[in-house]
Amino acid sequence: MLNETFKLVVDGYLPGVGEYYVEENFASLFNISRKRAQKILRSGPYDIKKDLDKPKADAFVKIIRELGVNCQAESTRYDTSHLSLM
Repeated sequence: MLNETFKLVVDGYLPGVGEYYVEENFASLFNISRKRAQKILRSGPYDIKKDLDKPKADAFVKIIRELGVNCQAESTRYDTSHLSLM
């Protein structure tokens, strides 16, 4: 049996947070520019990390939510997004 892996998906800001500081902290965490962080956070659901085990995914989710970002870990067990019928 294969180990289940997870991906982290961010989807905007949590309510009641200062967007500028969220973007600054998010950018610092992932070593990207604030402008890139802003684009990711405003673009809708965005996969930021893949192939994580459950404990590591949960730890990242906790840290990212503390920054003020809406984030969840999604199982990739039945991820068919890469498949196509064309």
